[in-house]
Amino acid sequence: MRLEGKSALITGASQGLGRALALGLAEAGVKIALVARQHGPLEEAVHEIRHRVRHFRGHWRQARDLSGGRSGGRADRADQSPHQ
Repeated sequence: MRLEGKSALITGASQGLGRALALGLAEAGVKIALVARQHGPLEEAVHEIRHRVRHFRGHWRQARDLSGGRSGGRADRADQSPHQ
């Protein structure tokens, strides 16, 4: 199955299965949107993905920020800053 160029929304992306899934999909070339309840662990997960995946493309948000908060970020390439 070809996943490159597809998109995925991953909840619980800061730890456990969600984090592992996010990493695996990013490595497969999937554009990912990550959501988690805790900001610190989510940032750590994004850092790990950016470190391991050369051309990481994705967005991430802390779950409570989805109602209009500005915490989170976006990466179109691994060499860009993760914050908007």
